Amino acid sequence: MESHPEPLLWGYNVHREADRQAMLEVLGLTSVAELFSPIPQEESLGRELRLPRPHGEWALGRHLRDLASRNASTRSHLSFLGGGVYEHHIPAVVDSLTSTERSVTAYTPYQPEMSQGLLQILFKYQRMLSLLTGLSIVNSSLYDGATAMAEAAWMACAATGRRRVLAASRIWLEWKSVLELYMRGRGVEVDYVATDPASGRLDLRSLQESFTRPAATFILRTPNSLGILEDIPAAADSCRQHGALLHVSCYPMMLALLKAPGELGADIVTCEGQPLGLPLSTGGPRSVYSPARSGCASSCRGGSSER
Repeated sequence: MESHPEPLLWGYNVHREADRQAMLEVLGLTSVAELFSPIPQEESLGRELRLPRPHGEWALGRHLRDLASRNASTRSHLSFLGGGVYEHHIPAVVDSLTSTERSVTAYTPYQPEMSQGLLQILFKYQRMLSLLTGLSIVNSSLYDGATAMAEAAWMACAATGRRRVLAASRIWLEWKSVLELYMRGRGVEVDYVATDPASGRLDLRSLQESFTRPAATFILRTPNSLGILEDIPAAADSCRQHGALLHVSCYPMMLALLKAPGELGADIVTCEGQPLGLPLSTGGPRSVYSPARSGCASSCRGGSSER
């Protein structure tokens, strides 16, 4: 049996001395110290790292699970954080359906080589969202709920020719930042409508007063950041009086339980796709990285752009 020039190494550093010398030679260096010589001496640790002894795969996995168990997480605590991204039960059938060969290829969806299976899935998804939102046109190619909301606001500006957007003050703070960033570069003014402190809902009187100057759309988040369902028909009536489009940004799971926003007077509906089968993933990635589960969407009436 062939003998190794030196013992096999395992653990955190798997390079033999011969490997290190070969790499240094390619770099034109003689030592590791020379490699790090540009670093000021005062910034150098000056000693070896105090790492624990190497573990095997099984032991290391157990050690990491033990460390992770000391953290508070959504598996051990109920969380009210997230800004629209939450821990949801994902049925086992989701992974099975989204891993079928007819919908998984090595290509991205916008390339012509993509399988027809994905197109079929997107068509069925759009049909489902059309039924749930009560609107006739669905776009499922947006990145996330906040982006969908901002894109739809710009769509309303283009449809009405107005450069002012109203939004309920109780939309997610992070989503406000996205909306303002999108509108700022396009010269669109964003104003927020107050919340009734007694009910936690939109202050309808404040909404009426906000229409003293024309606005392209009013964005209503439901449930709002307080977890309260908003009065969509009342907001729709106010928008119609002033020629503005009502844009409802909603939680997609509610669409299967409540009356469709489109039936209640919404002209545009957007939602975040993460609840539709995606884990938290430390806040991302969202549905854009999993095209077979694409969930972020915007919907609108077929004739809304002509209003």
